[in-house]
Amino acid sequence: MKMSAEQRKTIYGRAIERGIYEKGNKNDALHDLVHQVSGKASIAELTEIEALKVIERMGGSGTYYKAHRGTVPYAAKADIGSTHEPSPQCAGAGMATQAQKRKVWAMMYQLEKLSPRDATLGARLCGVIKKYAGVDAVERDPFRFVTAEMCWRLIEGLKMIVMRETLKKIEEREEGKEDNACGRGRAEQSPAPTR
Repeated sequence: MKMSAEQRKTIYGRAIERGIYEKGNKNDALHDLVHQVSGKASIAELTEIEALKVIERMGGSGTYYKAHRGTVPYAAKADIGSTHEPSPQCAGAGMATQAQKRKVWAMMYQLEKLSPRDATLGARLCGVIKKYAGVDAVERDPFRFVTAEMCWRLIEGLKMIVMRETLKKIEEREEGKEDNACGRGRAEQSPAPTR
């Protein structure tokens, strides 16, 4: 069954509030979200159940938006731009701040030095966001659906990961020193080779 007109209004309304809808752009963040949830390219193709999943992904029951309706101005005619950054009109929408994003990226680079992997840094960040913030992320714009509170949890999780990896490096270094010390001691005690 196709989604209702009310569901369609809710999807577009929440997308405008979050700053993820760009009028006339089929490659905006809203369409990326719809594709992630349903695999469909068009919002008009959504079924009732898929529309509910999209609505849930954008804010669940809507309690956040009801509580913050006065602080989240409507940006229906705002020029959002092609960078997918929230428009200035949506600055109070509770999304991750630039300072939080910089902190996360700094910690990700620190983690990359401590524990290099085959996966790209963006892919690793998407995995960490999924684990600690509980939302799917895309490498192109990993913070698109991350609120300030989610980003706080993400930063706290990254602190623990970086600390754990730092301790591993220290332990590896200490074990290497012990092995070298033990190896030299045995070499000094072994008898000299005979000719």
